[in-house]
Amino acid sequence: MGIRSSPRVAAGFSVRFRAGGRDVEAVCQDLAVGGMLIRAAAALPVNAVVRVELALPGRERFAAICRVVHLRELAGGCAMGVQFLELPADGLQSVQEFIGEGVVVGPVLASPPLNLLVVDDDDRARAAASEPFSRRGDHVRAVCDGLEALTACLKERPDVVLLDVQMPRMDGWQFLRMCAARPSLSSLCVVFLTSLRGDDERLLAYQLGADDFVSKPFRAEELVARVDRVVARARDAGRVAPERKTLRVDLEHVALPSLLAFLEMEKKTGELLVLATSAARLWLRDGRIVRVEREGASSESDGRAQLTEVLRWRAGQFEFAACDVGGPDAFGSSTTALLIDLARVEDERAADEKGKR
Repeated sequence: MGIRSSPRVAAGFSVRFRAGGRDVEAVCQDLAVGGMLIRAAAALPVNAVVRVELALPGRERFAAICRVVHLRELAGGCAMGVQFLELPADGLQSVQEFIGEGVVVGPVLASPPLNLLVVDDDDRARAAASEPFSRRGDHVRAVCDGLEALTACLKERPDVVLLDVQMPRMDGWQFLRMCAARPSLSSLCVVFLTSLRGDDERLLAYQLGADDFVSKPFRAEELVARVDRVVARARDAGRVAPERKTLRVDLEHVALPSLLAFLEMEKKTGELLVLATSAARLWLRDGRIVRVEREGASSESDGRAQLTEVLRWRAGQFEFAACDVGGPDAFGSSTTALLIDLARVEDERAADEKGKR
C-alpha cells in the first residue's frame, strides 16, 4: 500500500466512504502519497473500488478514488489499506503538505532495484528499453525472443518483463500463454512494447495478462514511470494469486466501446469503473450493461444519458473487476444494440447542431 519511498506519517483525520449502501465515518491511522490505512467498523472486500472523502486538518475536504488492497482484523473493527487510484490536483497537494508537516513513522525505505527482463528481436529496441533502467542501477537482462525469455524467467523470475509482440520462434502472445500455464509465472508483471496500435491487439494483450501497453517509439522517462507504476501496483496488492481477476486499461489505449464489446463477447459479469473527468460505474451481467452510475449525476438522471456522457470520455482509465451483479436491468438490450442506438442518436444530434450553424 502506498509508495514505498514516500514518508508515512501518523494521522488522525476523518474519512468517509460508503459500505453496504450507507455512509461510514472512519479515522485514518497513517498516510502516504500513494495510500492510507483506515480504521473502521465496516470493511470492504479486497479489490473493491470506493470513493473516499478526506478531511485533513485545516484544509478543504476532497474526494479520492481508492482501491482496497489489504485488510487486517482489529478489536471492534478492522484496518483497511487503500491505494489511491485517482486524486484531484489540489487533493494531492494537500496530502503532500500534510505529510511534510507530519511525523515520519519509522525509517523511509528506498525502493529496491528492479529485476527486469527485456524481450525484443531488434538490437536497437532492446538497448533503448534497457538503458534507462541500467543507468539507475536496476538489474537488466535482455533476450531476443519469447523462447529465450521463458527460459530466463524459469531460471530467475523477474519483477517485470518488457515484451515485444512480433518475434521469431516464440512471439509475445505465445510467451504470455506459456506463462499463464505455469503457476510460478502466471502472475508475472508484463509490459508490452510494440508498434501495434489496434484495439483488438491491445484487448488481446490485456486478456492474456499484460499489465500495460507502451507504444513504440517511446520516451525513456515515460517507460520508466509506467514500469514503476505496474510494479508498485503489483506489490501493493500482494500479488500472489495466479488468477487475474481485474482488467485495467487506459482510455488512450483502448476505446471504451471496444472494451464493452469485448466484455459482451466474453459474457463477463462485474463492475466497470471509469475514471476520467469524473468517475462512473457500469454494472454488467453476462456481458450486458444493466446499470450506470455517474458521479455528479442526479438519482433521477436517465441511464442512457449517463452512459452517453461516459462514452464521450477520451482520456482516463477504466478497470473491470468480476463480481456478482444483482438488481433489475435498466436497459433491456444487448450491449451491442445499446451502443449502436446511442451512436445513432449522437450522430443525429451532431447533424442537427451542424444544420443550425
